[in-house]
Amino acid sequence: MMRIRSRAIAALTVSVAALVAGGTASAAAAKAPRAASPSYLFSIPSGSGSLTGPDDEHLRLRLRGARDYLTRFTDRPLRQATVVADVDFARRFKADFAEDDPNAVLTYVPRGARVPVSVVLTVGAPRWDARRATWTFSATRIRRTADDSSGPVRVRPPAIPDPRSFTHGSLLIDGSNATAAIDAGDPIELTGGGGVAASLGGFLHHLFTTGITRTAGEPFAIALSVGYTSQIGAGVTALVPVTLLPRTPFDPATDAGAAPSGPLCALEAAITAWHDISAPPGGQGPYVFDLVVYGSGRAPIAAATLDYRVPAGGLTSPGCG
Repeated sequence: MMRIRSRAIAALTVSVAALVAGGTASAAAAKAPRAASPSYLFSIPSGSGSLTGPDDEHLRLRLRGARDYLTRFTDRPLRQATVVADVDFARRFKADFAEDDPNAVLTYVPRGARVPVSVVLTVGAPRWDARRATWTFSATRIRRTADDSSGPVRVRPPAIPDPRSFTHGSLLIDGSNATAAIDAGDPIELTGGGGVAASLGGFLHHLFTTGITRTAGEPFAIALSVGYTSQIGAGVTALVPVTLLPRTPFDPATDAGAAPSGPLCALEAAITAWHDISAPPGGQGPYVFDLVVYGSGRAPIAAATLDYRVPAGGLTSPGCG
C-alpha cells in the first residue's frame, strides 16, 4: 500500500514536525526540519541502599525507600522531562539498552558521614519490588582515574570502598535512545492506490512492528496536521490547511487499519469532505501529513512528514464503509 523512500527509516528523532500554516509558500514535497537525536537520562532517588559483592565485576546494587516513579529527561538541545513508573522502566530496560548496559553514577551519603560521595558503575538486570519499594541491579564498578587533560591542578581520585550501606542515595543512569527509527528530514510517500486510511494505516503498522519497541497493552497516541499543496501562481505553491487530528489515543493492534469507527477513517472522512468542496478541479495533491507519535510517558517518540497523492481510485478506503 505504500512506498517508503530509502532514507525514511534511518535516523532517530523526537522532533514534532512543523504544523501546517495557512498561506505559507512551500515546495510541493515539503520537508520537515532535521531534528536532534535525543538521549534520555534517568534519575532514581532513594532513602538508603547498599553496593556489595566479591569484586568490581560482580556487584549488587540495592536502592531502598524509592518512590514508585523516576525522572526521565533529555540531554541538550532538547528540553524534556517526564516521570516514568518504576514498573514500566524495569519492563522496558532491556529494549531501551539493547546494545549494552548503561553507565550510571551512584551518589550517596556514607554511614556516619555528612558529605555525599559518588562512584561510577554500569548497571543491568533491574528488578523493582513495589511492596518493599526497592530497586535491585547487577553492577560493575568503573574505577576513576586522574584527568590527564585537566589544567595545572591535578586531583588524585579518592579511594572509596564499595558501600555496604548508605543513606540518601541517587542513581543517575545515562545513555538510552528509546525512540522510533524515523527520519523527519525526508518525506515518506504513501502511494500504491490505497485510500487515506488504508495507506496511513499501512505506514503506522510498519512503524509499530519495525521501528517502535512496545509491550502488550502499552498506551500510545498520535496527532496529525494535514495540508494540501496548491499551486497559487507560476512555479509557486502553498500548503493550505485541511484538518487537524488532535492528540488521540491509538492502539496499534486495532487502529492501524481502515476500521469504520477508528481514528484513521474519521481522518479520511474529514479530508474527503474538504477535498470535495475546496480542492481545485482535477487536484491530485499531494496532501502533506505531519505525524507525531506519543508513548506511555506522554512524550513524543517519533515524528515524520508523509506525502499522499490522490490515487486513481480516490481518497476513500473500502474498509471505512
